[in-house]
Amino acid sequence: MSMPQNTTTERKREKTIETFLYCLAQVVRNPEMPFAERAQIIAGMIPQSMSEPSAAAACIRLDQQVFYSPGYSEENAAHILAEHICIAGRQRGILKVAFSRKPQAAGLQPSPVVMEEQRLMRTVAHHLSLMLEKEEGEIQKAELEAQVRHADRLAKIGQLAAGFAHEINNPLNSILGFAQLA
Repeated sequence: MSMPQNTTTERKREKTIETFLYCLAQVVRNPEMPFAERAQIIAGMIPQSMSEPSAAAACIRLDQQVFYSPGYSEENAAHILAEHICIAGRQRGILKVAFSRKPQAAGLQPSPVVMEEQRLMRTVAHHLSLMLEKEEGEIQKAELEAQVRHADRLAKIGQLAAGFAHEINNPLNSILGFAQLA
């Protein structure tokens, strides 16, 4: 008994998305890899998760940085999907996927594939925002630790200076006392 063509195609699509999400999680959770390198890898992976990978190319803009998959061009795009990347309620970037062909639509409603791809992009944008938030948190943590170390050093220098002043002050008080007696 053979499976209907539609079910086989849907299962392949589900497997592609599952594989993409697994790979996305592996890249996002790799702390040894620099943020820019991870973002570039994600931009390169996104087109492969789309229903027509050969017609898709991705762009990730985060603050002043831009990461492209090969072949990205908005000028030649027949269709573009976009999703904002927000951190703490503030838009920090955008994720775009440009398609060289228009998706098939059923009347005025977007096709289920386009809606699925938009949800997938929302997931990727969410992971990118979490990744950026964690990266900035680590930077802020390192800066705070450096400030604490600096304050600790200043406190130790202050204690050393107070001890030194006390040790100098005792003999000087004795000398001053004897000088007044004389």
